[in-house]
Amino acid sequence: SPFDVEKVKEACQILQGSHDFATFAGKTGSGVDTKRTINQITVTEGRPLLDPAFEPLYSNLQFWDITVNSRSFLYRQVRKTVGVLVALGQERISFDDLHRMLSIPSRDSWPSKAITAPPAGLYLVNVHYPREAFCFPYPDFSAVDSWEGDKKL
Repeated sequence: SPFDVEKVKEACQILQGSHDFATFAGKTGSGVDTKRTINQITVTEGRPLLDPAFEPLYSNLQFWDITVNSRSFLYRQVRKTVGVLVALGQERISFDDLHRMLSIPSRDSWPSKAITAPPAGLYLVNVHYPREAFCFPYPDFSAVDSWEGDKKL
């Protein structure tokens, strides 16, 4: 089916920033804060893992890399976010659906035509810890409050 990457890029801009991502979370325990800040989310043209010379079917496919940067994520938040972006790019859901997911944060706001992206293809690329996290002795985790990106919500 057709994929409108410009719509996906527009949706990425909407998802950036601080939101209550309860709609995008898998199971959460009671009392879990579902507010998170997405610092950056981008979609760029990707490439297959194998050279198309070894897998001829790849030459008929488009590959896209979706990169999400945040201090932390909810369980399944990234997979659900990618699923929503794909559904929007394929016009199975609308921008109204996306806005509803963010403005009414609830599992009930999940559109029936969106699916959670499968874990295959999801990669953790980088983890950043501030220099203070490696200072010893490290008596407690009170320094965590000062880490970049914390307390923004």
